[in-house]
Amino acid sequence: MAGASAVVLLNNDDDDKGYYSSNSDCRLQVLGNADKNDYLDDNDVTKIKEMISSNTYDQMADANNNGKVDETDLDLVQKMINLKKSNSGKADSEKESMTV
Repeated sequence: MAGASAVVLLNNDDDDKGYYSSNSDCRLQVLGNADKNDYLDDNDVTKIKEMISSNTYDQMADANNNGKVDETDLDLVQKMINLKKSNSGKADSEKESMTV
């Protein structure tokens, strides 16, 4: 499920940034979405860095779901963001993917 939902978020265009789902009962949530706004972006990286430095925990920031927020989570989220940027404008057959 996490892999499929990550693909959905990674393939979304930034044109719909105004969208935010307030219905958390049926919202697809991806671990790593630390600011909980339904998008993986630089704001999540900033939030994870803040949590690492303050030694705080939130499951949504725990991208690898190992019970702690650390550099591994930061690296994973950054890789997903970089992949999204790298795939922008490419045909589906040319897009790279990653396993989450």
